[in-house]
Amino acid sequence: MTSNEEMAEKLAEKFYGLIEGDVSVSGGELAKLFVTALDQAGLALSEKAKAYISFEPVLPNGKTLADMFASSDRKPLGTVIDDEDDEEEDDGPDDAGELDELEHMRDVADMAYAALSDLALHCHNRREDVAWGIASSAAKDAHVLATFVGDWIEDMEDED
Repeated sequence: MTSNEEMAEKLAEKFYGLIEGDVSVSGGELAKLFVTALDQAGLALSEKAKAYISFEPVLPNGKTLADMFASSDRKPLGTVIDDEDDEEEDDGPDDAGELDELEHMRDVADMAYAALSDLALHCHNRREDVAWGIASSAAKDAHVLATFVGDWIEDMEDED
């Protein structure tokens, strides 16, 4: 057995002993356990090598992404930013602009229903059973959507 194989075996034993039976180890914990296993095995990594096994990327200036975002106004993509100007909860459409948008959605769904029904009829006349099934199903879905949005509009109008 070569010295590299011996070191790998020693490291594997230490690492396995740290995580044995614990399947809930997260990525960050796993990286820490790996470094701990290296230390216990008498092996050491350079700081540059540790950056490669870290689950928190280190930037060229030595900062982590968390440090960079904590010290600036910039936020990562996908961060939910609390809107301080919004005074009331938006639990559904409640103004004229949203009512207009819903009416437009209903009209589009109605047009889709008409177009898909026409397509289904053409497919039926050509004896294209698979295409007819797809178009017919899509037409039914468009009709259900138009009905749903129409009911939503009626409910809004009743509330006013």
